[in-house]
Order: sequence, then C-alpha cells, then structure tokens
Amino acid sequence: ASSSNNGGSSLPKMLGVKKYGGEHVIPGNIIIRQRGTRYWPGENVGLGRDHTIWALVDGHVKFTWSKFHKQQTVSVVPHLKYGHQCEHKAMEATAQKNLLKAKGLLQQARFAFKLAGEEGQERLEKLDAFRTRLMSKIDVWEEEEAARKEAKALKNAKPQWSFPIH
Repeated sequence: ASSSNNGGSSLPKMLGVKKYGGEHVIPGNIIIRQRGTRYWPGENVGLGRDHTIWALVDGHVKFTWSKFHKQQTVSVVPHLKYGHQCEHKAMEATAQKNLLKAKGLLQQARFAFKLAGEEGQERLEKLDAFRTRLMSKIDVWEEEEAARKEAKALKNAKPQWSFPIH
C-alpha cells in the first residue's frame, strides 16, 4: 500500500472575462485574461503577449461574433457612440411595444451620455424629452395592465353561494 506522489498544487491563474458587455471601462482596464486567442481583439482594445485583452480608450465593452474568425470579438465603444446605439435600440423597442426594454436602454444611454462630456450633455437634453414621453406611455400601460388583471380576477372568481337557513 504505497501512496502516489501527485505533485504540489499550483496557484490559480485567474483567467476569464473581467469586464462584461456594456460595462464601463477606462484605458488600461483588463477585459479578458485568456490562454490563446479564444476571444479576438476588435476596435479600441489591445492584445498582450499572454493574449490578455485590455481597453485602449474610455467607453463600454461590446462582444460580437466574428464570421471571419468564427470567434467572439471584443471591442470598446466610446461613450457617445454607445449612447446613440442604446437610444436607437430604445426607439425600436418602443415601436415594438416593448416599453420596459426601452426604459432599460434609455437608462444605459443616459449613463453613457453623462460620461461623454459636453457633447453628451446636448444629447442628454433631447433624450430626456423622449424619456418623459416613454414614462407616460409606461404609466398608461401599467394602468391598463392592472385593469386587465382585475377584470380577469373577477371573471375567474368563484361565486359566493349562500344557503337560506330554515
């Protein structure tokens, strides 16, 4: 009965995604630590000799599927551009009557525009007008939804039978 020598334990390498899609990054922030190029570098990111991907500019992380490499590509989108993208998606969601998704996208756009400086402040003022209209639509939708639920509850309610006592 002899024991095998399995060797000493090695320290963890702390690999993986450090900043996820939509997160705010500053230049130098490590986005991914990896062995090999599981994720390819896109715009505004650097690739280290150990295949670490880090941000080169201030912005938000974006993951996309590269058909050319058939792998994930990681980019950093500047604040102003990210704000415009979120604003556009919010308008599309509003047109599709997906008001809660639009509300979340507008919050992301507001955050990005606040970080963008003076140019972002101009867009923020225009965005607030759109946000006010959206919030009134959400209020109306919530009232209609509550009325629908109340009507459904009344429809499905069991009648209260009362028997006369003799």
